Amino acid sequence: MRYFITLPFALLAGTVSASDIIPGSPSEVATVTYDWAGTYAGISSGYGWMDGYFVTSGYPPADDDLDGGIFGGFAGVNTQLDGNVVLGVEGDLDYNTRNVTIASSFGTFAGGVDWQGSARIRLGYALDRLLIYTS
Repeated sequence: MRYFITLPFALLAGTVSASDIIPGSPSEVATVTYDWAGTYAGISSGYGWMDGYFVTSGYPPADDDLDGGIFGGFAGVNTQLDGNVVLGVEGDLDYNTRNVTIASSFGTFAGGVDWQGSARIRLGYALDRLLIYTS
């Protein structure tokens, strides 16, 4: 049975000719590695959930949801030092649609989250297309 399965593969196998061999010694063949240096930018979106529950002594509690969409963008730049060390900086800025109006015994309160952003630096170690980093 083993010969019957391997027979089609043996019939399809070809011979290697000199034109199939890459000229030069293995040390002369270029090794392609991924370069992490450069700039990048993009857009982001998402959705956030937040429940608010406010308790004041002697008054009924006020609660509501601060749910809503998040839309924004990010940008950054990396530089790869000699070897595999990667340094970078990145920032993002997002607009939130999470607003709420809460009626309580003290009156009506309006609030929400409009903008949020962050900036960070990166130190990483590149293993070809894999970047292990901390920021």
